Amino acid sequence: MKNIFFISVVLLSSFYFTYAQKNQVYYFHNGDRIYLDKIENTKIIHFNNTIEASQKEDICGRLKASHYLIKEITPIIYKIAGNMVHFETDTIILAAQKNGDILSVSDVLISKGKITVKNIFK
Repeated sequence: MKNIFFISVVLLSSFYFTYAQKNQVYYFHNGDRIYLDKIENTKIIHFNNTIEASQKEDICGRLKASHYLIKEITPIIYKIAGNMVHFETDTIILAAQKNGDILSVSDVLISKGKITVKNIFK
């Protein structure tokens, strides 16, 4: 009976650690696995470089009206902060992606104080 219990614990533990590792984002550096943590309630949007300034201002204005904080990183990359529960299904984002005004929406990931970007592909 003890053997069955021990085997069950080992199998469940290995399942848990395998599942947990599959959901971890990491990269390798000099042979070491470097894990990344997602910064909650923050996204990066990458505008198409052909978007007109007025279109970009309109999208940003509508996002601000929806209570998102917006910061320009570069002329086509913006950091968006706020309640991200419905961000990717927001009609503003969906319409801009459909029109090709927004190329991608990305999570912000951090490792040892450095910020990196992971694209979310649908």
